[in-house]
Amino acid sequence: MTAAVTPDQWDSARRTLVVHVVLIMRLRSIREDQARAPALDVRQNGEHLRQMPRFAFTSIPFEDNLRVDQLVRGGVPATAFREILALLKIDLPTLADAVRIPRRTLERRLASAGVLPFDEGDRAVRIGRLLEMAVDVFEVQDEAARWFTEKLDVLGGASPLECCATDAGSRAVEQVLGRIEHGVFG
Repeated sequence: MTAAVTPDQWDSARRTLVVHVVLIMRLRSIREDQARAPALDVRQNGEHLRQMPRFAFTSIPFEDNLRVDQLVRGGVPATAFREILALLKIDLPTLADAVRIPRRTLERRLASAGVLPFDEGDRAVRIGRLLEMAVDVFEVQDEAARWFTEKLDVLGGASPLECCATDAGSRAVEQVLGRIEHGVFG
């Protein structure tokens, strides 16, 4: 006996398929661009880093953990934090406090447009992954950003952004998002 598929399940499957197709097309485009790019000369003293394109979390295949791991190990551009600032509509001191990076250090990272140290890059990608998950749950970017920056009792009075400073905290945020998505609020 087969179970009937509801229209909501079909819509969900269709949206997932569309997202995967878009990601595959973006990855192909990135690979083609990388293949055409000239090899970097190490004597450029970081000039290639200042000319880096804007970082976009939407280009990260978060469902592929090994690819995300490779991205973090390869170096996340400092502009990732600039994108977080824009997406969450918060100021730099608020972000610096939330991710436990001294404000002046974060300012220097953004000014240099270099690559983030491993732990900071991991934090940035962690925030991006959970923010994308929040957008999927709330279906509106502004609503997800508002939720991501407000203090929640279920997170011990911390905001989801503040919880992203640690792996355990980010797992708690992921669990809360899962509960919201499935209608379990208590």
